[in-house]
Amino acid sequence: MEVPAFAEGEVPVSAVVQILVEGMVEGYIEEWSGSGTIISPDGLILTNAHVAVGDRFYRADRLTIALTVAEDKPPVPAYMAEVVQSDAGMDIAVIRIAYDLSGQRIDPSSLDLPFVQLGNSDDLRLGDPISILGYPGIGGDTITLTSGEVSGFTSQAGYGNRAFIKTSATIAGGNSGGLATDADYKIIGIPTQVGAGEITGDIVDCRPLADTNRDGLINQYDTCIPTGGFINALRPINLAIPLINAAVEGKEGFAVAELPEVELPTGGSIIYQDDFSDTDTGWPVEKKSDESYFFKSGRYYIVVEGANNIRPITGGEILSDVVIQLDARVERSSGTGDFGVVCRYQDGNNMYMFEITQDAYYAVYKMVNGEWYPLIDYTYSDMLEGLTDARFNVTCIGNTFTFAVNGKLLGEVNDQSIASGDYGFFAGTFDETGNTISFDKYYHMDYSVEITSLVYEGFGFGRLPDGKAVFVPGVLPGEMVRIRIKEEKKRHAYGELLEVLKPSEDRISPLCQHFSTCGGCHYQHIPYHQQLEYKSKIFVEQLQRMGGIEDPTLYKMIPCEQEWKYRNNLQFHVLGNGDLAFMDRAKAHPFKVEECHLPMDEITKIWPLLSSGGMSAFKRVEVRQNETGEVLLKMESAQPDLPEMEIAASISVVHVYGDDQVVIAGDEKLVMTVLGREFSCSASSFFQTNFSSAEKLVQTVLEMAEGLSGTLMDLYSGVGLFSSFLADKFDQIIAVEASPSACVDFSINLDPYDHVSLYQSPVEKALPKIDSSPHCVVIDPPRKGMHRYAMDALLEKKPPTIIYVSCNPSTLARDLKKLIAFGYELQRSVGIDMFPQTFHIESVNLLTLG
Repeated sequence: MEVPAFAEGEVPVSAVVQILVEGMVEGYIEEWSGSGTIISPDGLILTNAHVAVGDRFYRADRLTIALTVAEDKPPVPAYMAEVVQSDAGMDIAVIRIAYDLSGQRIDPSSLDLPFVQLGNSDDLRLGDPISILGYPGIGGDTITLTSGEVSGFTSQAGYGNRAFIKTSATIAGGNSGGLATDADYKIIGIPTQVGAGEITGDIVDCRPLADTNRDGLINQYDTCIPTGGFINALRPINLAIPLINAAVEGKEGFAVAELPEVELPTGGSIIYQDDFSDTDTGWPVEKKSDESYFFKSGRYYIVVEGANNIRPITGGEILSDVVIQLDARVERSSGTGDFGVVCRYQDGNNMYMFEITQDAYYAVYKMVNGEWYPLIDYTYSDMLEGLTDARFNVTCIGNTFTFAVNGKLLGEVNDQSIASGDYGFFAGTFDETGNTISFDKYYHMDYSVEITSLVYEGFGFGRLPDGKAVFVPGVLPGEMVRIRIKEEKKRHAYGELLEVLKPSEDRISPLCQHFSTCGGCHYQHIPYHQQLEYKSKIFVEQLQRMGGIEDPTLYKMIPCEQEWKYRNNLQFHVLGNGDLAFMDRAKAHPFKVEECHLPMDEITKIWPLLSSGGMSAFKRVEVRQNETGEVLLKMESAQPDLPEMEIAASISVVHVYGDDQVVIAGDEKLVMTVLGREFSCSASSFFQTNFSSAEKLVQTVLEMAEGLSGTLMDLYSGVGLFSSFLADKFDQIIAVEASPSACVDFSINLDPYDHVSLYQSPVEKALPKIDSSPHCVVIDPPRKGMHRYAMDALLEKKPPTIIYVSCNPSTLARDLKKLIAFGYELQRSVGIDMFPQTFHIESVNLLTLG
């Protein structure tokens, strides 16, 4: 047979083959196919292990090689091949053409087949072009070419950071084992259906031939032969080099992935344990013709007599995150039966299963609404050959599940289909009947984490057993805590505190009943002097980690004069029944407020009077107090109509709807006093929330501006707090503020001064248009920091001095990084604790242009 050659730089069409596979499935000979690539003139072919060898249900017995004779014609069967190297863990195999179609052995040196040169997958970069050739088995019988580009790399334990090459190309499942080339048409990867563990499309050519899920039917819910679906990952050619070299040297063998020893998670407190010596612990007992489960000789037995039957046993407790350990023994083997652990069992149609089989396979499956899905499909391990005694260690934590047997890690997967459920164990059969498994020393534990430090936003920091960072509220360094994973990201997770197993000596009792629920306070469990120490440390860490500042120094952290009752402003959400509410820690759900110890006295007297049915017409309610005890109530709604309501207090009331407002009672503003200076402050204007700390804030800004003169620019000026105190020191004040109500108040508060100008605009829009070269700029942005356009405009003006007032060290660090890169030097940072019991950190930072 003549196979066309290809020149260098041409698409290597004729080096791609179709591999036709025959195997015995359920007692019948079945056929399926995959693709492969000729990599030597004497007939070495690179493909997938699951194509060349098969798996537990689809054993490959005969491999026929069909050669590509033309781009527009089906491949022509020409030879038979044998497997010389295979690695099931990588899903890579090297096969050799060994026989003609009549079964006569051939001399490989006489073949002289076209072959592909090996490339270097380590040279690939994001965006590099990739071409994939193979026989997809979908929509036709001829070879296809799919183009794409490198879209990423995926790591895997034991295989490094380039365990998979991800590609933007959509690759049909039949191309599995085929050819992936670089721009020079050298092989750089092998498409594989392991696909980096990702499902990227519907299965469109699935041929289930065995009842792999034991529901009595062979249908779309059973494991498929390796021809269908879509994949988007390649195994790099560099991983296959050892197998290729071994094949070239004439070695034969099957590489079995070495299972790593693992440090098994110990969990936290044992919440249930049973050695099955007591028959009254609640486990079910029943004897039937097809299955039985009972206590015997200090062990618990499951006997499964029928074929394709599975019997889970659960303990009757619903949990989310748990660590399970269980001993199991094969008392009677069916030869192919299985046994293991069930996790998050909700009913017979929803659960996770971790299993090993008596013919040396392991798997992790989930059942969702009665349908089975493999998370780790049946995988062979020589460690399981002849295994009669097994210790299972299974962790079900958040979206991550790990599976170990006898101290060896079999697999780790991620899934979020089932959040909670019961826990237990099972035994089952496939075609062969008669499986008896006994169990002993069962226990499960809640999940525990050691907290090593406090970080910004009120979280304690710890690590999960896999090394992933976890953030937990309401904890202290050195504590061992029991948690539930609430949210899981790629590199970190958020946990909910369930119990403090080992408390810190520094822990104190929170004052408020809502502390564990409310999102307002974060540090009530920490003595105040230590709150200041933690805030100082966190401030420095933020500047180091996010700002890249090597050795930042916090000059001092100025404490608040009052640990409690310091807030002059309190905001509430309104529940449907009119009750006032705060948001929970997750900022997802409001809850009714029964107490709060942060507001000043007059606010504390007023807000409990506000909860009523009439308040349900409003979205939010805000109560503000000045130093003389006057109170202003702002009520926000979407409509101008007001319900009938009565408030038994002498206060000012303003109704705000959209951009409009109506004064219902009293005045539309309060007069706030700082360092003896009065400030007009309207209902919708921002004002510093803590009077005593606001005075320290102003004093710190004045100290940093000492000796300066000329033009001052006050960005995010608000009602003019800083401009008012600095107006006597500078020849010109230019202020920028976006809030219309704050601009009105600014005009009133700075009315005595003729050298002050105000721009009502967002800073990022106004600053580029202001023709001025300020000598000093005071910046007091919101928590999100400076807009990048505002930063660009500021740097163009090159003010010699910048005083940056920040309420968020994370965005401060980001902005300082840009300022320092431009040439500014951070001279001094002063912390001011404006919000005791919370993670918030106010600071004033002095920068000068070098």
